[in-house]
Amino acid sequence: MVSCALVLLMLCLWDRLNETSGQHCVDQPERIESQEGKSITIPCQFSFPQSGKITKSSIIVKASKKNYCDGDNSVIYNSSQEIDSPRYQDRLQVKWDLSHRNISITINNVTKEDATKYCCRIELQLGERYEQWQKPEGTQLIVKDRNEPSLETIPVVVAALQENVMLLGHFTSNGVSSASNITCYIVRTTDPITDCASSTNFRNCTYSNNSLSFQISEVTSEDQGFYCWKVLISRNDGETKTYLYNGPQLQIINKTKELNIIQSEEVEFDRSAILNCSFTVQQKNDILLTEVYWMIGSSRETYVYHPNPHYIHPDYKGKTSLVNESNLLLQDFRGLNNTIFYCRVTIRQCLEPLGDSRNRRVTILEEGLGTHLIIKVPDEIPMKDSLRILPVALGAAFILLIIIIILAIYFSRKRGQRLSSFG
Repeated sequence: MVSCALVLLMLCLWDRLNETSGQHCVDQPERIESQEGKSITIPCQFSFPQSGKITKSSIIVKASKKNYCDGDNSVIYNSSQEIDSPRYQDRLQVKWDLSHRNISITINNVTKEDATKYCCRIELQLGERYEQWQKPEGTQLIVKDRNEPSLETIPVVVAALQENVMLLGHFTSNGVSSASNITCYIVRTTDPITDCASSTNFRNCTYSNNSLSFQISEVTSEDQGFYCWKVLISRNDGETKTYLYNGPQLQIINKTKELNIIQSEEVEFDRSAILNCSFTVQQKNDILLTEVYWMIGSSRETYVYHPNPHYIHPDYKGKTSLVNESNLLLQDFRGLNNTIFYCRVTIRQCLEPLGDSRNRRVTILEEGLGTHLIIKVPDEIPMKDSLRILPVALGAAFILLIIIIILAIYFSRKRGQRLSSFG
């Protein structure tokens, strides 16, 4: 029999495993850009060990130029103490969901004075244990002049080694379309905040249809970094102005085999089709963010689905969506037969701390083996049906041939009778 002491030891070990199944992290974008008068939302994802019942929780937002957003009066919001900074009165909205572990900070009617770092801080009471953590760097908000053309971009682009990568920016200002000429440059920097203005090593990029684009072929680890756009806009009156915009951060990652992604080997397409994609996450308490993409091409340069619609190839815009968070619904496909669709998953994960260092985060990338899309021809007749139809068709052809022969003999005799009467 198992002794009581051994049972107690096993229970303690199980409880200990539960306490350590997860890590403390907060993840926010390094930088985010907006214009005066617009609204901006800063997303925060967080993780923590799932251990016991949460008896008290507080969400705190700080604003400061210092690390950890420290400083006098840096707290602009506290959910438990009803603190709401007068400077953000009626402009600040904070929403959070402990079950899905996310926070969103929205600032309406942004002003130049709002340009600073913002930090999400989580404080939890777990029984007798008290936990508090945040991301030291926070998110730097950059506020542009209200008269500048507005450019949208995504914070992070994740790619695998040797892939072809397209970086995009999309103008949302109508004033750009009236420009007589637009010249685009791009630069890679290591500092997400200050290097854009000081750099001189700009390379040519492309402007077309209100968008900026820059393609990198067969990316390497050296292509990693933060990208900035430099745009020269010329007006009809001859005036040219230069604008700098923050672009995405490019992360280059080796593919893993940790998620065990499973795809259907092939799917038949008629008017629409669902391509299945499933994967396994071992430690859900460590997950900060999960995103699913669908791609085609040997270098995975074409997105058929992307969370940001600007990255979807024009041939697939409005024709794809996700079902059950990862399966691809494809409609009105007019491409080649046997095209291979790849399900790609990226996961932002919290790692165990090294010493006193928390907030160790890593992004993993994996994709399935691909699904072949077989195009179904609407008028195609199955083989069994064609075998049944063949005798009927041959019989009809034989009868038609006999009728033609009889008619030919009949008209031939008629013609002979007419000739003999003339003789």
